[in-house]
Amino acid sequence: VSNERVFAHKYNFELTEKRLDMVAEMYGRHSIDVDYAVQSLHKYTKMIKNVELLFFDEHGLNIVLEDDVLDFALEKIVQEQAYLEVFSNEINARFGDALKLVHEKTGASRFFINVAALENPEAFVAEQLRGGSIVLPYESKRV
Repeated sequence: VSNERVFAHKYNFELTEKRLDMVAEMYGRHSIDVDYAVQSLHKYTKMIKNVELLFFDEHGLNIVLEDDVLDFALEKIVQEQAYLEVFSNEINARFGDALKLVHEKTGASRFFINVAALENPEAFVAEQLRGGSIVLPYESKRV
């Protein structure tokens, strides 16, 4: 059984290749053991997913942060510990009022946010207003 599966089972947390790279970075940068690095990454993931609940509490709309957004935010948190509050504020600023408008116009109340949507919220909202698919018609570029 691979270490990935052991940690995934132990923490009920999927360790993708990108997340394993983050664990290695934390291990190397902070001289912490691998178990603690995985625990930290899992804790950060829960905190990021909590942004969905906070958004619902504030706006009454459900957002689902896709895995690419989780990895994007995790990378930022691993690099800059203070990023989580910034991330939560960005989600509210970029999508709060806009998704309320989409809800009023279309009745939609659940939105799947991916990195492309984070990078270009206007295009995402326009696509939602047109009743389009969740997958945006352009390539995502890393910020």
